[in-house]
Amino acid sequence: MRTLSWKRGWRGSVTTCTSTPAEFKVLVLAGKFQAATMCKFTRREFVEGCRAIQADSLQGICQRFSCLLDESRGEESFKDLYRFTFQFGLDADEGQRSLQRSIAIALWRLVFTLDTPPILERWLHFLSENPCGVRGISRDTWNMFLNFTQSIGPDLSNYSEDEAWPSLFDSFVEWETERRRRDREEQDERRRRMEEEQEQEERGEADSVTDCSPDGRA
Repeated sequence: MRTLSWKRGWRGSVTTCTSTPAEFKVLVLAGKFQAATMCKFTRREFVEGCRAIQADSLQGICQRFSCLLDESRGEESFKDLYRFTFQFGLDADEGQRSLQRSIAIALWRLVFTLDTPPILERWLHFLSENPCGVRGISRDTWNMFLNFTQSIGPDLSNYSEDEAWPSLFDSFVEWETERRRRDREEQDERRRRMEEEQEQEERGEADSVTDCSPDGRA
């Protein structure tokens, strides 16, 4: 089990997390602390965050993790965490306003650690293949994806382009629908070939029975 370690920064102004952020519990903690920068807490964020979760030591923080994870699964709590995650992934020093595609993919996997939407992996695969030149993920696209997972079924049958979805979602649904169509065609073709092979085997077995008759006739 990984533990968190902390060190006091220059002139005691910054408290830094030296562990990897690639754990859901670290994301939850950062959300509670309202950290502005990934894996870094200012003194104010740290002090006010500890007060918010009612912890006064590293041991106290670790003891609160179980409760914090349970709280994060509540609808409103998760929504707050989800929206925070977008801001958390931005490079504040660079003044970023959208997430890099690779960062967004990693953060989507991270924030949905406990409850993964059925469509998530297809969405991330779509982004990875980058069929329409996706370079960054805007805040609106990020926020709307949560609504998408909650209101659109895994088969995408109730998706409508007439609704106010980001255009990237239109591209995804079109891409995924086409992928599923190709998969069905390939499955049908494999099934057809298997049926033909089975018929040929049955005909071959029937011919063998005929040839084995005493007088060479059926």
